Amino acid sequence: MQTTRLQLNSRDSSIDVYKSLPSAELNKRYVIRVEQLTIPAMSGGLILNQELFSIERRCVQDVVHSIAGVVQPTSQLQVEASFVPQNVKTVSQLVYQMNAFFRQLCLKLITAPQVFADGVDYFDITNEFAHQATDWYAILETAKEASAAIQAIYRSDGKIGFKFSESGQKLFVVRMTDEGKRIFGWQHRYIAIDSNREFTPYVSNVGVVITTLPDPNLTESILCVTANSIFNHGHYRHEIAIITTLPLQQYVECDQNTSIYKRQLASYRYPNDSIQTEYAGTLFKVLKESRYNVYVFEHANRTHNEFLLTGTELQNFHIRLMARNYEWSEQQELFVMDEKPYPLPVDSLWTITLKVTPLQ
Repeated sequence: MQTTRLQLNSRDSSIDVYKSLPSAELNKRYVIRVEQLTIPAMSGGLILNQELFSIERRCVQDVVHSIAGVVQPTSQLQVEASFVPQNVKTVSQLVYQMNAFFRQLCLKLITAPQVFADGVDYFDITNEFAHQATDWYAILETAKEASAAIQAIYRSDGKIGFKFSESGQKLFVVRMTDEGKRIFGWQHRYIAIDSNREFTPYVSNVGVVITTLPDPNLTESILCVTANSIFNHGHYRHEIAIITTLPLQQYVECDQNTSIYKRQLASYRYPNDSIQTEYAGTLFKVLKESRYNVYVFEHANRTHNEFLLTGTELQNFHIRLMARNYEWSEQQELFVMDEKPYPLPVDSLWTITLKVTPLQ
């Protein structure tokens, strides 16, 4: 038998091969290798895709704080104020979505009627957040100060800061979810400035507001930088794995205190596109990021994905393209490997070429 090449294409993560004639002999041994592998970029996000935080109206000191409205007054806003990132793949995408969320929220608060509750339980509404009876898109230029009440600041070490303007300090607090606290590395439930110009707990264990603004109030913006580098959450050894039913030599995969035997045809680390940083003056920096729609992992080069194949006619077999990630488990308090079918974009396909050579 001469060298045989099999090119397989699929529009989903599964390939089922049913050949009419065999491509190998049972009494011979062969070397099978992945000669070419081309896949599209993931359609879903690599991280997050769940609520990280929400924005709430700031209450004055000693007010009974309520989230669900069981005890009045409530500090919730009358518009949707929860941030859920969508299909985030890099740190810059996360920061961009955060800033887009902050801008749209602040502009909606200006145009939505009766969005701010009146009363002694809240700080007074600032001038830039006075209600304007117009569409928020029409006031983009005239409402720049209001739209910058809260901003996300990206640092070159991967840490993200929450910048509050003078109005932002008086009107809003950031309430972290459990996932948000873990991702950003924030110990408290809230991000809110206190009278000492520090970011300490906003409410007590019994739900009473225990902090207030500095006296006199700040006249400039203030920045709260969270502890964790988002780079640590961008890639938890994200891998592309090709699992097959071919009788390959099994390998042992060890994870925490467990081990699993698998027949794996190939595995690759998911590409990590680097971010280039350029500085414009002393205050501003420019981020440059490249993206790819298609990844070529193998292209007829030497590869470690080469296996001894015995006892098969290479006629009927199955191949699965898997995304192997490590996700945080709240119950076990550690990262657990999650292997699921690779999410392919609509109307896309992936290609794998196998080279089968008789062993001399």
